[in-house]
Amino acid sequence: MPSNEYEIDPPMDPDPSWPPAMKPDKPSGPSGPQGPALTTVVDGTGDIRPMTGVLAPPITSGPNGPPVILDPNDPFDRALIPIVEVSHRKRADYATDGSPFDNFRITAEWAGFEAPWLSAAFNVQQKMARIQALRANGRASDPVNEAMEDTILDLATYGILALAMFMQDKENDES
Repeated sequence: MPSNEYEIDPPMDPDPSWPPAMKPDKPSGPSGPQGPALTTVVDGTGDIRPMTGVLAPPITSGPNGPPVILDPNDPFDRALIPIVEVSHRKRADYATDGSPFDNFRITAEWAGFEAPWLSAAFNVQQKMARIQALRANGRASDPVNEAMEDTILDLATYGILALAMFMQDKENDES
């Protein structure tokens, strides 16, 4: 799995062996106070490599075909980028190195869930319950603690983590 680095400062030149299409003249996407927008390459195996200022080498294999390059100007793609960022940042604190889902496996064992992905699904339900409580109390637009956007981001992240673990378990069962 790639490191948790999200920005390359200063931006590095791409590897000369990469095809010309993968060698940007400048980082793509809008710039912000932290520098150019994040470019993320995702392959069909779930390898996610976020970075700023340089593109990853192309991925030529994977069960789902060619790499997908997220476009920070597309609303859906832009929403995926913080999911990757949050997941990688939190993984540094919650998971053991080399085993990104350890915390979910430990929780599943403790709670008696038959599969680790159910731990993430449980967290999805907790976030849904929070949204329901905020709405019932009339505080959805002005929560006391965590902003609604953060809750929705966590909800999406846990959903994707559940999917990743489900897919990993399915692949392990098939092998």
